[in-house]
Amino acid sequence: NMVEKLFEMGDVNRTPVSDGLHEDILRIKNPFSAKMFHISNAMIAFMNRDIDNTLTSMEKYFDFDLEMWILLNFIAAIRFFIGLISFWVYRRTNDRKWYERGSQSKEAMRKWAESSKWNCLQKFILLEAEDHFCNKRYERAKESYDDA
Repeated sequence: NMVEKLFEMGDVNRTPVSDGLHEDILRIKNPFSAKMFHISNAMIAFMNRDIDNTLTSMEKYFDFDLEMWILLNFIAAIRFFIGLISFWVYRRTNDRKWYERGSQSKEAMRKWAESSKWNCLQKFILLEAEDHFCNKRYERAKESYDDA
């Protein structure tokens, strides 16, 4: 996987968030890899419910202003995780920018679901459930969670 490749290159360590020197080297050598590194760290921190490292990694991910078209195969999965992470961070911090990021991911996933239902529809429905949950529409959230 991408993170393991970065570790093999020797440019990063195995902590959820790399130190500044390693990050600078990675950013200079391959900014696309750096962006993937930060979203991977965010996903790991999110799964471990580590809000501090999730926030740090997501902010670093959003610092990159790169088009990800070269990574088309991964965009749907990345968008899905960005949505899950963003809605979760919003519920933990009440920072509206995270809700907006989650909503943007949900809308992107809606478009993916229209063209690839077999792979993306459940992801969209789950993001929709997260949106309902964030807005305290618990019955609708439950229905969407069940549908996903």
